[in-house]
Amino acid sequence: MVDYPALKIVLALISFVVLVFLVQRFVAGRILRIFIGLLLISILGAVIYSLFIEKKEGPSPGSFERAVEPYLPSPAPINRAREQVKKLEDSQKKQGEMIDSVQDSEGH
Repeated sequence: MVDYPALKIVLALISFVVLVFLVQRFVAGRILRIFIGLLLISILGAVIYSLFIEKKEGPSPGSFERAVEPYLPSPAPINRAREQVKKLEDSQKKQGEMIDSVQDSEGH
């Protein structure tokens, strides 16, 4: 069978409507039946609105990045912090090497 997204939506809506009518038939309370009917109408209205009236294309990831870009911090502080962390790691590595060399020289 050919894969049509619209066909899946139509089949889902038809099965939803049939299910709601079956539920309405077996529900005893009149107010509950009215509530289920209003729920059906609102859901169908939302689906029709989203299918036919809203824009077909969604937001792209690039548009989100451009929208958030003015609120992002500048990369300069981040780069400075990275440099400081690298210096700290290098100094810790040198200290570790010095401690190892001192321990090796004491042991021999």
